[in-house]
Amino acid sequence: MKAATLSLFTLDATQFALRLSDEQNHVYFTSAALPRTALKPLFDITESNYQASAPDLKQQGQELYAWFNLHTQGHLATLRQPKQALALRIDIQVGANDLGLRHLPWELLHDGVQFWCADPIHLFTPIRLASDYQHQWQPATRPLQVLFMASSPEDVQPVLDFEAEEAGILKATEQKPLLLQVEESGSLQGLEQCLNDMPQAPDVIHLSGHAELPKAAEPVFLLENDVGQLQTATAHELAKVLVATDRLPRLLFVSGCETGKSDLSRDLLSFAEQLVQANVPVVLGWALPVGDVAASQAAAVLYDKLATGLRLDMAIAAARQFLFEQQSPYWHLLRCFANASALQALIAKGRQRVVPTAITEQLFLDAGNTIAVCKRTEFVGRRRLLQRSLRCLRTWSGYEGYAEGVLLYGMGGLGKSSTAARLVERLSNTHLKAVHYGRLDEVSLLNCLRRVLKPKALSVLNDPELNLYARLCTLFDLDNNPYCDKPLLIVLDDFEQNIPQQQRDKGRVNSEDYEPNSLQVLNTLLQAIHDTQ
Repeated sequence: MKAATLSLFTLDATQFALRLSDEQNHVYFTSAALPRTALKPLFDITESNYQASAPDLKQQGQELYAWFNLHTQGHLATLRQPKQALALRIDIQVGANDLGLRHLPWELLHDGVQFWCADPIHLFTPIRLASDYQHQWQPATRPLQVLFMASSPEDVQPVLDFEAEEAGILKATEQKPLLLQVEESGSLQGLEQCLNDMPQAPDVIHLSGHAELPKAAEPVFLLENDVGQLQTATAHELAKVLVATDRLPRLLFVSGCETGKSDLSRDLLSFAEQLVQANVPVVLGWALPVGDVAASQAAAVLYDKLATGLRLDMAIAAARQFLFEQQSPYWHLLRCFANASALQALIAKGRQRVVPTAITEQLFLDAGNTIAVCKRTEFVGRRRLLQRSLRCLRTWSGYEGYAEGVLLYGMGGLGKSSTAARLVERLSNTHLKAVHYGRLDEVSLLNCLRRVLKPKALSVLNDPELNLYARLCTLFDLDNNPYCDKPLLIVLDDFEQNIPQQQRDKGRVNSEDYEPNSLQVLNTLLQAIHDTQ
């Protein structure tokens, strides 16, 4: 994809000029000095009624094209000659009071024949330059790593269909080298903890949710607190988390309404633009309110293209072009802000990478090979349950919300094992799973632990002088544990097998209906967890 930079810069208090440069920053056109009064037609465009379905979008695009083509003496037109894909960096340096010029609707550029963004062959995307800082990276020879966090506070309407967005990304990339990790909390604190737990920064962080640009305050993203209620976050607060964790992604998609919109009356930069100035290389946002379906479609296409090794600018152009083909009224609202980094691919092209096989649906099959675990793309409607469970499992003794375990119960086929599988997946970075299936006794529990602990644990597991409680307390020791590098996450799956069949057939089960030995082992396990914290 060809890259060029269009600069508009101040000469003095009354004059400005235009400049065009290539990908190596070689200047090949500089205009003569122009009076500032010549900018009035551009301000008229920014002050027009820009809406997703405004009737004059084509006219706005043609006026924008005509003004810049005139003042670059036709060089704007030659950027597409011969016909080729183009990423056009927009660099506006005409003073703090001219913020509106930085937010001209470049996505609407129309040469009298078509919108440049609508060409499916010769892709086009405008990139708003928001910082001169440069990052250096090379495409990685591994799967694309995406961290996805949706936020939909319980006290904010409408409720977002974020699970459909996750499912859409998974479906679009199911045959592609992509690792999608989901952070369920929807909170800034949860995001910080998740990033701290990751061995390296993800290639992409995708935040999905509501966002606002209040009339008398900074733009905010509507995140959640630890009980699922509204807790707003400014771009500064989000940037602090990224810096504190040293986990700056190469692309951050803040997929919320107006995250790419600035308040021209207050010279207030957009949420997305502020993040670029905080050293995130590329940030995507939406200029106006956007529909859930369009936002999900754009994300799915974007990550599908990035996972195949397409350049960042081409992937962004493809996502916008897909919305245009779908006749979505939101196609021109996707905004890209970037610093001076080269917009190359995140992942190298080629088939040398292996698509990961650790699929969630298979996590429990090694325990019994009989449980059908719901696919991630079909697993919906359990977010609050997952949030409450994760909050408990991630909390240490002495803190609010701590418990020794989580009990998932209900009729067969309602998704207990699927929920447990998701919990195991969400905690995979921080915990080592030990899945026990079916009938529980001392031997089966110790065998379960034997499969996952280090070989040196055998001396404890096989010590005839120690009872079960003493063995577990030794193995669960918190200080410099030699048997396990991570905390254990012990899953007792299909626990109802510890109820005799004739008792299950009655339909109502009490604690005395369980096999006494299984409850004794369970109580010993919980007591050991409690006493060792």
